[in-house]
Amino acid sequence: MDAVYKDRVADSPRRGKPASWIGAGLVFLSLLGLAQAQETLPPFGGSSTSPRVATVTFTYSKWDAHPPYYSITVSSMGNTTYRAQADSEQSTGDPYLLEFVASQATRSRIFDLAARARFFRRSFGLSAATPTASASMTLQFAEGSDVHSISFASSSNPTIQALVTLFQRMAATVQLGRRVARLRASNPAELGPALKRAVQTDGGVLTEFRAIAPTVRQLAGDTQLSDLTRTYARDLLQANPR
Repeated sequence: MDAVYKDRVADSPRRGKPASWIGAGLVFLSLLGLAQAQETLPPFGGSSTSPRVATVTFTYSKWDAHPPYYSITVSSMGNTTYRAQADSEQSTGDPYLLEFVASQATRSRIFDLAARARFFRRSFGLSAATPTASASMTLQFAEGSDVHSISFASSSNPTIQALVTLFQRMAATVQLGRRVARLRASNPAELGPALKRAVQTDGGVLTEFRAIAPTVRQLAGDTQLSDLTRTYARDLLQANPR
């Protein structure tokens, strides 16, 4: 609870009371009030009892996909975390992590769809994930101790389909950023074609482009790259102004 400060204006001092005593008293009261306020002020970042933050998480796994596993978690505040397992051909085997803030439109869409799906309290229109299924997916809603999830290989439910499509488009954007960053470091000759394909797909419009915008801006301004490669990078930036 925010501290409430109350200032009291004293009347004129009583006859015969030294002014210095009054000043000292006011200083003491001010320090006392400040000490009390410091005891009741909330910690940085919120109230002393932090509110529960709801999250929606999508996970996808497919053994022959690149990457073979990833998850995206979006909070009601927009904080988003993308995690991916390393591809089998990578020598390091290190997982990939990217954090960014999703747009208001995307987070609202995700939580609206989750609400329509009753926050995954029921399984409906789902094809169960099995070891022989081509892919395994999970949608989870969590808010404090309230956690609900569904796992499936496919769904005939339009709401679930819309959620999966949105998350997969977000993942495709992040994976593009990761891919072009690798190519810039290891194989710049393939960077131009990769950016060209991105520009030619859906007019270059990418879901949550903000997640990779810094990487693309670096490419657009890198004079060591070819003019054509930098042009494709600028085309992506123009197609995704925000």
